[in-house]
Amino acid sequence: MQNRDNYLFDQIVNKGIATSKFKDKVSAKEMMKRAGIPDNIIDRVLFEPQKIRSTDWN
Repeated sequence: MQNRDNYLFDQIVNKGIATSKFKDKVSAKEMMKRAGIPDNIIDRVLFEPQKIRSTDWN
């Protein structure tokens, strides 16, 4: 995995992770898609929790 250079991108991904835990994955996916997060990143953080970065919200 590469480091995220974009602070805003990082914040959106973390918000998506939190949304998936406290609301649902569908809402989290829609929010991240609207924000322009690539599908492969969305799928990784929502559906492969073992691949979430140690620096991501958990």
